[in-house]
Amino acid sequence: MVFASVQSSSSGVGAKSLIGLCELIDYDRKGDPRFEPTLLRDAISMLNVLNVYGKLFEPLFLGRSSAYLQDFAEELSAAPLKSYISACEKLLSREDDRCNVFNFDSTTKRQLMNEAHRILIDNYSGKLLDGGSISKILDENSMESMKALYDLLRLSNLQKRLRGPWEDYIKNTGSAIVNDTSRGDEMVIRLLEFRKALDIMVRDAFKKDDEFSHGLRQAFDNFINDKKNTTVRNTGTSKVGEMIAKYIDMLLRGGLKTLPASLLSDVQDRVDAEKSGQASTGDEDAELDRQLDKALELFRFIEGKGVFEAFYKQDLARRLLMGRSASADAERSMLAKLKSECGSDFTRNLEQMFKDQQMARDEMASYKAWCEGNGHAKSKLDLNVSILSSAAWPTFPDTQLLLPDEISSQMEQFASFYINKHSGRRLTWKHSLGHCVVKASFSKGPKEFLVSAYQAVVLTIFNYTDEPITYQQIAERSGLSGQDLHRTLQSLACGKVRVLIKDPKGKDVNPTDKFVVNKGFSDPKFRIKINQIQLKETKEENKETHERVARDRQFETQAAIVRIMKSRKSMTHANLVAEVINQTKKRGAVDASEIKQNIEK
Repeated sequence: MVFASVQSSSSGVGAKSLIGLCELIDYDRKGDPRFEPTLLRDAISMLNVLNVYGKLFEPLFLGRSSAYLQDFAEELSAAPLKSYISACEKLLSREDDRCNVFNFDSTTKRQLMNEAHRILIDNYSGKLLDGGSISKILDENSMESMKALYDLLRLSNLQKRLRGPWEDYIKNTGSAIVNDTSRGDEMVIRLLEFRKALDIMVRDAFKKDDEFSHGLRQAFDNFINDKKNTTVRNTGTSKVGEMIAKYIDMLLRGGLKTLPASLLSDVQDRVDAEKSGQASTGDEDAELDRQLDKALELFRFIEGKGVFEAFYKQDLARRLLMGRSASADAERSMLAKLKSECGSDFTRNLEQMFKDQQMARDEMASYKAWCEGNGHAKSKLDLNVSILSSAAWPTFPDTQLLLPDEISSQMEQFASFYINKHSGRRLTWKHSLGHCVVKASFSKGPKEFLVSAYQAVVLTIFNYTDEPITYQQIAERSGLSGQDLHRTLQSLACGKVRVLIKDPKGKDVNPTDKFVVNKGFSDPKFRIKINQIQLKETKEENKETHERVARDRQFETQAAIVRIMKSRKSMTHANLVAEVINQTKKRGAVDASEIKQNIEK
């Protein structure tokens, strides 16, 4: 390119020279091969030497740049948000680099970038903050695009306006997870995966901006406590509370092996843990503790803790009574966390359950010493009894079970010892919680089975005959009936470990079926655990738990109404409702309509 001659007067450079210089910049912007970097650098220096840079070149350059930026933005206005963000990011970087490389004046650079921000960001803020488009980027977990969007908006001090679409996305996605009944068992894992992805987004894309951390927590609080999302069977109780309790139960039973890899700590998490003085998350115990903390973070959002408490108590009972806890330290740690979070009233019964377990061990040691001291013949049966405080433990069904004579006599002997030692107490045997080890002999060698009391009683029936035994005969000799008998036989004859053979064959048990011992049974293991199917929660039990929590909540509301009216004597309906809400809020929000119904009762 050849510039037109420069006038000798101090009035400036020829118009054609300035236009040519701007065209040279346009070549650079468009990637035109005619661009000559050395020529541009020399030309800018010449303008400064002639002292015409600010007066003649800068206004022309800024005007043409504004037109270029407007054309650029308009051309991209119909493009997807992701493409628009990427293009703007690259353009701003190129414009900034050009000003630095070719020695543009700092004021020129400032005005250029301000104009670019106005046109690309301010004028198209509606596009940049479009909730639907932002949701797509977040669904894709596109860290690069969200970081670029945040950085763009920050250039115009608009980043706080991103919080609205951010919260809307979290609410909508979280609600969809909670309401997905087809994947109900995965609810908490999905919520934790979702939360982890959002936390990483705040950390890496939003530079740990508190605005978005607060927005995240606000959104979670919103959808978790939205009764449209969480109500179970018209009880007003929380499905989320139930599933968090079951998730913690899964962790405490199975440890880290039950978790998907997506929830485990990444490298940055471990670095942050060590910086904060915590144990490295590379340690298994420390990682399990961290995962329990993550579950508690969800728990904190729940306004009504009653459902969680009910299900956690039931699951803890099963873990303690069946010896299912993966870690005693983790159990104690979880109890301490709940006590710190909710207070001693919340954990009083839970702590008593642990105490009962220790007292039961002491009681059995005392019983065995008593047996030896009183000359009782040592039995082949090793009896262990857990004495539970009925007030602290969840209720369990009373079932009739026809036990073998040897077991019955041992239980009677223990009952006699206990009642004589503790006068005024009464024992109620809970056969549904019993479990034992049964020794069996097969043609291919002896085996030991870890089974429930129901399964053990059914198996012992076959000690006295090699002939097939009918469903009805098993019912008469065991005392079991209905679903208890059905599920017990199904676990023994239709499961993975088939100790019994069913005639006719099939996956379902019918009252017309016959059963016989599988004499050819074999397994590489000597001690085999047979699925204790009757210990699993049924739909009826689940429903009853939710209904019981709802009833307790109603009683609590009624008690608050009576308590307030006794102390205040007289007050307006609105004030009464407000006071009831205030006094019961620790156990979760109560709708004004529910309070009104209880007032009218």
